[in-house]
Amino acid sequence: PRPSRHAMELGVWAVEAGVGRRLGRMAPGAVKAFVVPPDMVRGGTLEILVQGTGGGGLRTSRDLFLSPGDEVRVTITAHYEITTDVISH
Repeated sequence: PRPSRHAMELGVWAVEAGVGRRLGRMAPGAVKAFVVPPDMVRGGTLEILVQGTGGGGLRTSRDLFLSPGDEVRVTITAHYEITTDVISH
């Protein structure tokens, strides 16, 4: 995965059926893996939402299909595009 190159710290959330839960923060220049809470993984899809902590633009990932225990590796490009990789355990 490519490192995050966005200029400000990013807040990362999982959103499932319109309900979001904060997963953490992502510093610029980092690639970070997040574990989605098991109660949000119910066999449907969810999205990863990323926003600059200073109120920057809001971006969402493609729909992700996860199983309990999967990790989502998030990378933000210089153009504020989200790349996600699912790591199954």
